[in-house]
Amino acid sequence: MRPRFFAALAAVLLAIPAATAPGNAANPDPVGDARLIAAARSEGAVSLYTSVSLEDTTKLAQRFEAQYAIPVRVLRMESNQLPARLVLEARAGRANADAVLSPTLQMYALKSAGMLALRPVPEERDYLAATVDRDGAFGGVLINTDTIAYNPALLAAAHLAPPRQWADLTRPEWRGKFALYDHSYEWYLAMKRVMGAVQAEALMRGLAANAPNLVASHQLAINAIADGEHAAAANVFGYDAVRLQAQGRPIAFVAPAPTIAEVNAIGITQHAAHPSAALLFERWALSRATQRYITDVLGRSSGRKDIVQNPAVWNVTMRITISDPSNADDYRAAASEFDAFFKRGG
Repeated sequence: MRPRFFAALAAVLLAIPAATAPGNAANPDPVGDARLIAAARSEGAVSLYTSVSLEDTTKLAQRFEAQYAIPVRVLRMESNQLPARLVLEARAGRANADAVLSPTLQMYALKSAGMLALRPVPEERDYLAATVDRDGAFGGVLINTDTIAYNPALLAAAHLAPPRQWADLTRPEWRGKFALYDHSYEWYLAMKRVMGAVQAEALMRGLAANAPNLVASHQLAINAIADGEHAAAANVFGYDAVRLQAQGRPIAFVAPAPTIAEVNAIGITQHAAHPSAALLFERWALSRATQRYITDVLGRSSGRKDIVQNPAVWNVTMRITISDPSNADDYRAAASEFDAFFKRGG
């Protein structure tokens, strides 16, 4: 009996470090701050509000939980809904979110409203300047490149040439045959900054005149292409197209010049109930190890300067411009203009 007892005891003891130690051989701790980890564990959980896809957020949350044995409570919503939710909760005296992961358009709005803590973290030193907030309100966890995706089979059936430039979708033969995310405000303002207001506005008028099918998310737009509902879509993410291609779905894509890169960033809320857990999650998300997982496994792009990007969505031949939504007034004006062009409230 004694050999069996000691064998069972040894198995239990060997299992403990994988669940409670900061890291293990397969997934070592990339933060290296024992005091922060202890404080985070004492808080017991971290609440994350995000607009990143539920699939990718779940994978990141599970990886963090496996690393530190700290549960991540995720609430996912569309990016345009997120600031209003946080403001309403703040007015009601509830601080439900510890950390926020969303496009920098929304993060700057939250910063302007005083809802994010200003706390730079050491990991941000390794990032492109355009992907982190200079005051430490947030840092870019992943980047989405805005592309045109299309269904080759539908194009062939309709005798349509594959689009290569944004302006191709303004041609008469494309009328009613492509989709567009109905809150493409960040893309539009970035295009104005790169192309100039006159040229960007002319492009939007041309797209609007061709009666695009407005959809409620980037994901819906690209899924509609793969499902054969639309021949193409403007302003869909390159990584999504690569994933669908890997699944054998009928989709191709092009990154026209200029290619806008939209940053999804993470920040800690001003009144976080679990501030140490939120800080650990932020630093972990921005670490090189996690960023390599994001690029190599999730197929997303990174703002870290020491990361090799997926060349299918980010390479030196692309004319990529990282969006800068730091001026909230610019974005309010851009939203009104975009809505006016596409006949939704203006």
